[in-house]
Amino acid sequence: LVILAREMSAAQAQALRDDPAIGRRARDIVLRSGNALNVEHLQRVSCGTASAIILPSEVFGESELISSDVQTVKTLMTIEGEALAAGRAPPYVVAELQDARKVSVARSAYHGPLEVIASDAALSRLIAQNLRQPGLALFYAEVLTHSVGYEFYVRQFPAAAGRRFGELAAGFPNALLCGLVREIDGEHQAQLCPEPGMPVRAEDTLVLLAVDYADTEWRGATGPLAPAITPKKAARRAQAPRRVLVLGWNDRHPAMLSELAAHDEDRFEVDFVSVLPAAQRDAAIQRYALGSKLAPSRQFETDFLVESELRALSPADYDCVLLASSDVLASEVDSRASISRRTEPTAALTQPRARSSVTRWSPCRIGVPPAARMPASICGRAPCTSTSRTPRLCSSAMSWHRRSKPPPAIASPSMATTNTRSRWACT
Repeated sequence: LVILAREMSAAQAQALRDDPAIGRRARDIVLRSGNALNVEHLQRVSCGTASAIILPSEVFGESELISSDVQTVKTLMTIEGEALAAGRAPPYVVAELQDARKVSVARSAYHGPLEVIASDAALSRLIAQNLRQPGLALFYAEVLTHSVGYEFYVRQFPAAAGRRFGELAAGFPNALLCGLVREIDGEHQAQLCPEPGMPVRAEDTLVLLAVDYADTEWRGATGPLAPAITPKKAARRAQAPRRVLVLGWNDRHPAMLSELAAHDEDRFEVDFVSVLPAAQRDAAIQRYALGSKLAPSRQFETDFLVESELRALSPADYDCVLLASSDVLASEVDSRASISRRTEPTAALTQPRARSSVTRWSPCRIGVPPAARMPASICGRAPCTSTSRTPRLCSSAMSWHRRSKPPPAIASPSMATTNTRSRWACT
């Protein structure tokens, strides 16, 4: 595993070692600094011979002229150009985009094997389904976590070609056969719970739910066909729209409105509360609404961290309350951890219906690298300053030396007389 980043230091290496899931295996990870748009830097990490390349979305401020999706598309073009110049086929790439509407642009820019994940659409679907079915987050936490319980696995079994789908379930005693992924008209489509009599092709990919990858081995056994599942839509009475209160604002909310509107059996009315100007939020929704249907929404401009203003919103009158992180205002992001404690004593949230339907959207500090979020005690002190003449290794040793002895009685030099630069002191 090789990681290429614009800035690489000992802080990232220490963060990998401190991760419980990585631990000692961090020594097998190679860290390299460089730019993915530079062909020489791609060759330095042997990009063309990689089994798979992952392009996570980068973060850029609103004042910058380039966006994360533009950077991803340019990187895809650079990778393909480097492979063609070397006379190789483009490698397999998994790319993340912030905007689902730009997936077609990414596919047209890269002609090799490519998987595009639109993070705004994926997160919006997870949130929308939790709003519709409370408690679904527990299922997500298990199947989307590799080290806990059951996970989804996809595998191809050419030997199963010609067999019927319903017959293959007997060959997986320790796994649950959920469906398959088939290429139709050049696009891969997932077919969950297909007809038991559907013949399986050699190029089909089976979708299995199991505890471990070893449990997904097909033993070649076949069994009788299970009865076909024919879903029946019962006549539903006209219900009042479900009211949703969203505390906070980020750029994924328009995609969430689009996902909520896609469910015809449920209707939603969404109220957004944030200190961000309402006109700016409405403009973002209108830009996203071009050619798509969105759930109706209203904007409230107020500070919901103030208890009196939160009382005025009457959260108990809503069917669900969504606590969303903000990628615009640092004050909302830093206060997200305390919002549940602030709202608990509020009389408006004493009803069991409202308290059980609160959905928390984990905060994300946009623009702050993961290493910068580590505890300050990782090396004994907070982000430090040192003179520019002091080597980094010597400065790290000095930080450990200061921990083992009490500080001297003399006063520290003033910042005005020291040429300083900010960094993290790590071993």
